[in-house]
Order: sequence, then C-alpha cells, then structure tokens
Amino acid sequence: MRYSFENGRCGCDSGVANSAEWGYVNAAQDIIRSLQHDSITDFVQLRNWLDNMGGIEADKQIIESYLTEKNTQDALSLLDMLPGLYELEGDQLDAYDEYYDLINLQINLMNENRTILELTNQEQSDLLAITESTDPQNRATAKNILKFAYGYEEYECQYISDPNTMKAKEFGIHDMGNAYGMAISVVPNPAATWAQFNYTLPNDATGGILVISDITGKSLETMEVQGNQGSKLWDTRKLPKGVYIYTLTSGSFSETGKIVISR
Repeated sequence: MRYSFENGRCGCDSGVANSAEWGYVNAAQDIIRSLQHDSITDFVQLRNWLDNMGGIEADKQIIESYLTEKNTQDALSLLDMLPGLYELEGDQLDAYDEYYDLINLQINLMNENRTILELTNQEQSDLLAITESTDPQNRATAKNILKFAYGYEEYECQYISDPNTMKAKEFGIHDMGNAYGMAISVVPNPAATWAQFNYTLPNDATGGILVISDITGKSLETMEVQGNQGSKLWDTRKLPKGVYIYTLTSGSFSETGKIVISR
C-alpha cells in the first residue's frame, strides 16, 4: 500500500532547495516526530506524512509502522518494492539485502511468538555476519540485538552455538574503539524527561551516527554527530519506561551502552 498527496512528495525536484521548501521539510519532520511520540499513534496519518517526505529512510519507517501494527503483508509488499523504487545497486543493494534479512527476522519472531532471546543458531550466525556490514544502521541493529541478548562484544569474537550458554557471555576480548579514543556516556541515567549523550570520536574522526533502539533491536532514532567531541540531547518524555540501547558508530568503530527510562 502506498500513500500520496495531491501536491506530491515534498522536496526539491529542480535540485535547488529554496528556504521555503526547506522550511516545509523541517516542519514536516517536526510533525512526524510528534506523531511518533504520541502515546496513541495515528499510523495512517504518520504514513501519509512519511510518504509525502519521500526517500528510502521514510519508507523504512513506514515498514516499521506496519510491523508495529503486526501488518506483515503491507510491510513485505513495500519492502519488496524498495530496490525498484530507488534503483538500488552495488553497496546499496547489499545494504538492502541485509535490511531485508533483519525485517524478515522480526516477522519470523512475531509469527512464531519468539523473542530475541530465542534465536536459532542460523539466525545468530546471520546477525554476526551483518555486524561486519558497511551500512551503519544495519551494523548497529545486529550488534544491539547480539549485545543485549547474548553479551556480544564486537572484536575477536568467538561464536558459541548454544543460545542458552551464549546469554550473558562475552564474545570479545576488548573494545578496540576505546584504544583509539572513542567514548560515549549519557546523563542522567536513569532519565525521565531528557538525556544528554556526550561523545568523543576515535583519533581525528569528525563524524558518526548515534542510533537508539529498544531491546528488540528496533531503531527508534538516528542522529548524526559532528565534530571530534560533542553532545546530543534526546527527548525521552513520551517514551515508555524501560531499557534502551544506544550505539555510537564512527568508521569501523562503535560503542554501545544502555539507558533506563523511568518516571
């Protein structure tokens, strides 16, 4: 199922954005964030706005909204359309294939009434492969699932096939990111209304991506970070109480931690 507006998707067809167009885009993004954080989300309205925004990232959010409603049919229909819609090839197609596997993992768990604590050996192996992805979102999602459910650490990993013995065990010897100056912390933790992430990127890196996920590995927010050091503020007011996972990725390094939302 696709959504459209009479005036089409917002954007810059001419390739040159004027201030009015960018103002509309920013306003639309604010509306989308507001809809996503509502205690009772109007998913039809959310999908309308996302479709009007356009782009593969918006379509991915539409897919996630279908999955939230357990509408796997429309989620898979849109998922199958992405390569053709965006003429994906090369690295982009490889990233799509990994994303396809992650979505199908969610659907399989949903259909079989399993959690991420009950992954099969093959599913764990598939996720380990995705932790080597060049796509930061796919990589972070796979790492978040394995870290939370099976104590995964990302370097010099040793695969243990028994899911019962994997839980709470460490795969890696140490985190190479720390050795290169990478660090991230969050205050306050637990958080009630807001949280501030303070980060340092490795060596002279000046850019990275901060991904915040729930405990199922579902990405809730992605923020770009700029500058070798800095901070990012996260609004937590409308999030349910619970544990969330954050992952900072810069180049081939990443740091993961947990934040508790309480009231």
